[in-house]
Amino acid sequence: MLEIVEGSLDESKEEMKLLLKQIRSRLSQFRKGTHHSKRTDQQQSYLDKWDAFLDRFKVSQMAPVKVGHIIINYKVYGQLIKKLKGFSVQCELQDRCLVIYYEKPSVKGEMRLFDISHLTKEIVENKDFFPRAEIIDY
Repeated sequence: MLEIVEGSLDESKEEMKLLLKQIRSRLSQFRKGTHHSKRTDQQQSYLDKWDAFLDRFKVSQMAPVKVGHIIINYKVYGQLIKKLKGFSVQCELQDRCLVIYYEKPSVKGEMRLFDISHLTKEIVENKDFFPRAEIIDY
């Protein structure tokens, strides 16, 4: 199981909201400064990249948390753990993912939460506000 040991999900959520608001504002100004038909491929690529980033990092769907050397989406982890009530659950940190093993007498499986740090590098360069979690065995 994971336990947040440093930082707070609520504080991180507020920081993410502020950061996403700043990005949306910059993109809006950029769009106003360049007419759609006159944008270069490079400018359109820039807009597409940041639009995809905003879609991926909606505060309601994403809660990045550091676990060891990787960053995972804690919201997905929380949803999975809720569904695994009554199961024996163990977590293991591997090279580029967190593996969650679960089993009951008749059911056995594993779930992998892959590292999303490559998706967060744009915002980690500016601020590092993600909470830190550690694997705790119960």
